[in-house]
Amino acid sequence: MVLCSGTKKFAITRCMQVLLCLLGQSKVFEEASELLDKLVGLKISGMQIQRVSEYYGAQLDPAINRNIESCIPKINEVKREDTVYVMTDGSMLLTRDEKWKEVKLARIFTHDNILKISDKRSEIRDSVYVSHMGGVGVFYQN
Repeated sequence: MVLCSGTKKFAITRCMQVLLCLLGQSKVFEEASELLDKLVGLKISGMQIQRVSEYYGAQLDPAINRNIESCIPKINEVKREDTVYVMTDGSMLLTRDEKWKEVKLARIFTHDNILKISDKRSEIRDSVYVSHMGGVGVFYQN
């Protein structure tokens, strides 16, 4: 198919690869296959969804392992006198190799990014999300 040319790894259009990755990360692969069949009538096996998802996931691993500075989100122009807020949450994630592992997520924003909508409601205009897999010990290092 013409749309599949240039998709070296799979004979699937780039758009479908993106859709398979989205489904593969939000559902169990077999459930993703069933959902795709029910929604658009396409029969793509859970194994194929897994192959596409794992291929693109593996493409991210080297960048994550190198901890590339340009990929790390940063808050723009924070002055010493600015108030910076950090909203955090944690949970446990079931992994294949290490069983349950602790996960932390933080949303960081400055006071000037809080937009007042009404007396009882405000909205955060701009923020940065930062995640960490592992315990809190890394946050206490000097």
